[in-house]
This record gives sequence, structure tokens and C-alpha cells, in this order.
Amino acid sequence: MIGVVNRMMLFKDYSSYVAKAKKYKAPNLKQPEYMPEGYVFDQAVIQPYFEIKEKELLALSGGIKLEGGYRVSWRKEPLGSINFDNSGLSYKKGQTIVNISVKRLKEKTGIIESLLWTKNTIMENILVNGTQLIYMDHSKNGEVKLGYKYKLVWADPENNMLYNLTTTPESSLTKEEVIRIAAGMMN
Repeated sequence: MIGVVNRMMLFKDYSSYVAKAKKYKAPNLKQPEYMPEGYVFDQAVIQPYFEIKEKELLALSGGIKLEGGYRVSWRKEPLGSINFDNSGLSYKKGQTIVNISVKRLKEKTGIIESLLWTKNTIMENILVNGTQLIYMDHSKNGEVKLGYKYKLVWADPENNMLYNLTTTPESSLTKEEVIRIAAGMMN
């Protein structure tokens, strides 16, 4: 099995996140214009990404030898070859979290996001400020099985960005509040 460990940058204040996003040319999420009462900034992340070719990894020598002829090899990737294409913001009220993320898309073809749903998921296309959003509600019958209650997905094709907004299962936010948060993120 070949795996890659990408250590994300974690920020406890928004201004530090903005400075690093600018430095590493990561997508910079602006803070929502609207956040329901009681929700406060919790953290921001920048997720590194770099392509690693399987043959390159297999050709690495050394590493840690394990029983049965297995070994764990590694390499440190030069900072200049790492793309910082994913960013996220989290807002918290008690145990409830609103996560907002963005990823830079490499290509405009193929699958850019896989949406998971169950037979109880309510899905709608919603138009907000001229942008189409996919709205997903996983709370029908009180069952939340996918790790979030609400999810909104929208794209910014001009800038090759894809946005996600999710709320944790215990969220008491309404559909209208979640949509309003997303609307406050759009240009």
C-alpha cells in the first residue's frame, strides 16, 4: 500500500491564516458576512497537496525495514513542489461546528466532487446571487448517518474553485441560515 502524509497547517486566528494563504498561494476563504448568533471562529487550515508517482516512491531506498520483507520509505518533499490547493474555516457554538472549505480545481473535466447520500437525504438545486448551489439535508426522520446534517456545494468556474459548507449532526441551524452563511461567502 502506498500512502502520502500531508501535514496541514492549522491556525487559531484568521489573520495568521490569511498571511500564510497569501504566502503559499492557497485559496483564501473570506470570513462569512453572516454567522448565526453564538458561532465564533474556531480554526483555519491549509492542506498541502503534491503529486507523487508510484514508481518514484517504490524506487526510494532505505526507510524502515519490517518483518516479511516489507519496508516503510519516505522522502521530504521540497516546499516549492507542493501545491496548497485546499483551505478551510471552522466556526463553533458549543459542540456544533460549521465547516467551510474550498479547493482549487486542476481541470474542468471529470468528477470534481462525489456527493454521498442515503434514501433519506433531501437534495435541492438552489440559486443564490446567480450561483447554483447543491443543498443536501441528511436529517430526515432524525437520522444523520453521513457525519453532517446539512451540506452545500457550489462552484466558482471563473476561478476554478469548489466550495463546501457542512454542519455537524447536532446542528440546530435552519436551512435558511445555512444558505445565508453560504451567500455571505460569495463575491
